[in-house]
Amino acid sequence: MRRILIAIPVKGGLSPNLVKALTTIVSADLPDTKVDFTFCAGTSVALARDEMAWIAITGGYDTLFFWDKDLGCEKSMDTLSMFWRIAQHKEPVVAAQYCYHAIPSAFHGSKNGPEALVRDDGLLQMHQMPIGFCKIEVDAFKE
Repeated sequence: MRRILIAIPVKGGLSPNLVKALTTIVSADLPDTKVDFTFCAGTSVALARDEMAWIAITGGYDTLFFWDKDLGCEKSMDTLSMFWRIAQHKEPVVAAQYCYHAIPSAFHGSKNGPEALVRDDGLLQMHQMPIGFCKIEVDAFKE
């Protein structure tokens, strides 16, 4: 059985929409998959992500899924569908491009050159990508 850890760095509270979407995902009947979650509080998202990666590695998880708490998730079933679509890709790192973030930012990623095109499986190779809604196979951390 595949084990996925959803990791949410937290500073402050959680929105009711995020809790509802998270509950929908964790309780979903996903084929041959068990989903757990963890939160990590602190002043640095980067340090929290390091700690949550360590939890995934030492906890025997197959996949780590970062989810920033301030990303919009108003429809739980849409969030479940997007989560599962990303989780099923075979690439070791897959992130969703998002246009809403609570903190205004000019950084939303850049594709890997002008010749990069969307593949048949819906993925686009990126040069830079925010990881606020992103799956990383734990083995990628070990390489």
